[in-house]
Amino acid sequence: INTYLQAIQSALEYRHNQADILINVIDSDCKYSRLKIAEAMTLLREIIDRHEKTVLQQISTIEEEQKKQLEDYKNPLKNELHNLKIQKATFEMLITNNNSTKLLQMNQEFDDYMNKTNATLISFRIPTRTEYHLEGLDQFQILKQKIEQYGRYVEIPPYHNSELEQFIAENRTKQKFDLTGRNLSDLDMKIVADVLKESTVSKHGFG
Repeated sequence: INTYLQAIQSALEYRHNQADILINVIDSDCKYSRLKIAEAMTLLREIIDRHEKTVLQQISTIEEEQKKQLEDYKNPLKNELHNLKIQKATFEMLITNNNSTKLLQMNQEFDDYMNKTNATLISFRIPTRTEYHLEGLDQFQILKQKIEQYGRYVEIPPYHNSELEQFIAENRTKQKFDLTGRNLSDLDMKIVADVLKESTVSKHGFG
């Protein structure tokens, strides 16, 4: 009876220890997975933020350059408008005062002003605006779908070695397993170890 009780204790302790080991493995695996997905998403956010900053800066730079070009174009026009107001005010004052003599005297001056202004207007060519547009935004939906396919937390199929498992099943009642020349991996040895541990009880009729 004592032998049976010890066998049961050994089997229970083994299963208890295996559960503790698996809990630690789960804890370690989940911590590692959290770390890796956090690192990957941080890198992705940095790439997105950096690209957004670059494009926004490019838009602002082009906006400033184009506006400055048009402001530089407008400044001489403002001066010409100011000169025009002076000429109009002078002309209207002469008309209002009915000062025909002075009007005739300034006729050449008005002609000179108009000729000069016409020449200036001809030289004023409005800057040609280069148009820009955002390219590739329609691809973001595809990119979103691709991102969602990466970094997923997926189940790993249980490891099986059908040849080894069949060999163990056929030789389970033997005292020893002849594993010579089988070139077993660590996962294969785990299969063997689990079977040997379980047999501690089963050979006594508990299992």
